[in-house]
Amino acid sequence: MILTVTTPVDCHSKDIWRFLYQPRQRVVKTIGIYKDQIFTGTGNGVLVSNDKGKTWNDFGTNQLLKDSSGLSSVNWIYIDGENKKIYITTNFGAYYSDIAKPDWHRFFENVKTESNEVNSLTVDKNEVYLSTNDGFWICNLNLGSCERLNQGLDPDNISGNFQILYALKISNELYLAASNGIYKLDHSRASWHNLSEGIYRLPDGKINARHLLLNKGNIWAACGTGIYKSTDGGELWKNVSDGIGKNSEGFQGAFYLFQSGDTLYSATENGIYFYSAENDSWNNLTSGIRTKENSKNVYWLAQVDSDLYAATDEGLFVLQEPKQEEQNSKLILKGKVETDFANLGELEPGVIEVQKQALKFASLPTNNDYKRYRLQARLRNIVPRLGVDLNTTGTSTNYYQIDKGISAKSSLSNDFNADKTNRYQYDGRAFKQLSVLWNTNQLFYDDEIKDILSQARLTANLKENLLDDVTRIYFQRRRLQLENLVSPPKDQISKLSADLQIAEFTGQLDSRTGGWFTKETERRKRLQVNNAKSQ
Repeated sequence: MILTVTTPVDCHSKDIWRFLYQPRQRVVKTIGIYKDQIFTGTGNGVLVSNDKGKTWNDFGTNQLLKDSSGLSSVNWIYIDGENKKIYITTNFGAYYSDIAKPDWHRFFENVKTESNEVNSLTVDKNEVYLSTNDGFWICNLNLGSCERLNQGLDPDNISGNFQILYALKISNELYLAASNGIYKLDHSRASWHNLSEGIYRLPDGKINARHLLLNKGNIWAACGTGIYKSTDGGELWKNVSDGIGKNSEGFQGAFYLFQSGDTLYSATENGIYFYSAENDSWNNLTSGIRTKENSKNVYWLAQVDSDLYAATDEGLFVLQEPKQEEQNSKLILKGKVETDFANLGELEPGVIEVQKQALKFASLPTNNDYKRYRLQARLRNIVPRLGVDLNTTGTSTNYYQIDKGISAKSSLSNDFNADKTNRYQYDGRAFKQLSVLWNTNQLFYDDEIKDILSQARLTANLKENLLDDVTRIYFQRRRLQLENLVSPPKDQISKLSADLQIAEFTGQLDSRTGGWFTKETERRKRLQVNNAKSQ
């Protein structure tokens, strides 16, 4: 295994994270670093960047198995730099590939639970340790075989499965982080021993130990109720969560631990922190991280040179160490650049306005529409079905009878001396029928309402994809405008190229808003000119 020595990041509370990239499914769960390459595991496959996150390319996502929504969620990335391989775990098992070119091979899919999801993996020579919702597995890639080792593990309180989240090997000792605690392998008995004394549990009885890290001879654990440290190989744990913010349920949950030089970092449910051994507490390093629903879920931390990267549920963020010239200037946006960029914000519609216009142009049904559809479907089953039937049964017989025939003494003519008799006969009866019918079974289960709900879910997905697409294009355009202001193109070709890129993004926004974006921008410019003339 290649050991990469990096310079620790100098972090202070004044440092601000910068948003770098958001994939289509938003979430970035895991990061892998190989030399200058950055690999990210997203809600749909693996992406790779060769320029520190400026541009991203797909890394063989089409080779991975996908769910019914066409997605392949990647939970974990492991880089084997010595053998130039990349390993990933997904909701359909575990894969490996050459790191130079995507060529994914699935080597594990043996779980006995409903899902083939693998939570994490660790590579040790020819063995791969897999943490799954079906317990702990050891795979030998040379032999192509995998064996499960669950003896001594406690089943999950809710699912009843052996939910393992991470495995850590320290010398010859093997530790597991699981939903029900932390375990250590007893080699003599081939059985796991629970080492969870001192770790608090969640209201549902779980511990949710998600990650383990060896730091200066101590074992650290990121759990659902906080961060814990053991100085005796895991026999006793101490809560060291002081300074870490709480989630919406009041717990100091953590996902991941990362070491850079002498600095220990934690990725938590409420942001990013670095540990102060002197104060035995954590310092907040979350400024600039923005995630959905006011939460700060950070799943992973990684480092390239002196830059620190964070994987969150709203994309990838970077914390860059300021260069010397930037430290001397201290301010990046001041004077003309800051003013020009602010003016652009006034002249052009905001992202919320663009999102609203995109939804309006798409003419997607709203929540109120679907509520009305459901109500109408319900009312249809309450209102009875009326039937009216008017019917007459029987026969009508009309006939003539000649009583006297023709007189023999009279000359033949067309005149008849006969009595004309009309007789009418009626059989059967006439009736009217009015029927009222209620389909009472439809009041409890109606296929039409089921179809409406399915259509509502489909519309919600379309709306989310549209908003994600518009947001991504909008901010890519804004970043390009900012780059042109901070570092203006030095030659005509570069300037034209930058203008074309901005025009391309503008066209994409127009195509999603029916041309509204350009029209609104021009309207604001004219309004500003008129206001200036009036002054």
